Amino acid sequence: MGDLNCNEALKELYGFLDGELDDARRSDIDAHLGRCGHCSGVHEFEAELRRVIGSRATDEVPTDLRERIASRLREEENRTEK
Repeated sequence: MGDLNCNEALKELYGFLDGELDDARRSDIDAHLGRCGHCSGVHEFEAELRRVIGSRATDEVPTDLRERIASRLREEENRTEK
């Protein structure tokens, strides 16, 4: 896609941080972050925030809750496929 503007880059920042983008899109956003101080700052803040939250989120989710959530997600997926 090439030259992204700030809105386009920031719109996909979470996908970038989560590793959900294809190589070409990731490269486009990485290039934008390399030349845009504002977006680079937003990226650094969001990445650090995720590191802090991840380091402090140590509670174990009860098995029954995980199973109920998984069941509901499967139900929702089945309903939307019809």
